[in-house]
This record gives sequence, structure tokens and C-alpha cells, in this order.
Amino acid sequence: MSLHAIARSLLTHTPRQGVQLNPNGLKSSTRSPLRKRDVASRVCAAFFGGYAAASAVSMLLARVMPLPKADATTAAILLTPILYLVAILWASSFAAPSRAWAVLVAITVIAGGMTYAFILMGGRL
Repeated sequence: MSLHAIARSLLTHTPRQGVQLNPNGLKSSTRSPLRKRDVASRVCAAFFGGYAAASAVSMLLARVMPLPKADATTAAILLTPILYLVAILWASSFAAPSRAWAVLVAITVIAGGMTYAFILMGGRL
């Protein structure tokens, strides 16, 4: 069998469900490609939302760690880059950018609200 016959048999083969043949005979998925808007939203969620969430969680950790005030603040500040990296990786793993935004905003609001409540109650836990 020649290479031309093999290529022709592959191109005329009935594709599986979810795969189509383009006019040039190449396979393509029926899923829509990522739009530039989705990619930009995901990147913004990862960087800006991740920064806000990492900062809010860091402030909360500084309030609730069972250490002296200076040590708790130092430990929370040292953990902030790790929290930020985790937030960036986690935000980029979501299928929809809106879900990444929702989770990061929820984390930021909850951690910020708890920190504010601890400040109103007198400082630390």
C-alpha cells in the first residue's frame, strides 16, 4: 500500500463523535477554541485576584497564628509568595474564567471579613 493510499484511507475514515474533518481533510475538535477575552480574564484573575486572595489570607494568618505578634506577622509575610503562587496555579486550572474570579473573590472577601472582625474584637485570636 502506498503512502498516498494510506493518507486517503485516513481522510475518508468516519471520524469519532466530537471530531470533524476540515475542508482540507484535517481533524479538528468541535469544542470552541479559547477566546482572547477568556485568556485575558484568566490571566487577570490569576495575577490580580490571586494577589488579593494571597494578601487577605496572609493578613488573616498574621492574626490567628499562635505566635508572638512580630513572629506571626513575619511568618505570614514569608508565606505570602507561596500563597500567591498557589492562587495563580489554581486560578489557571479552572475551565471557566468566571469560576476562577468567583472563587478568588470569595476567598478574598471571607478572609478580609474575618480579619476585619478580629481587628474589631480587639486584635488577635
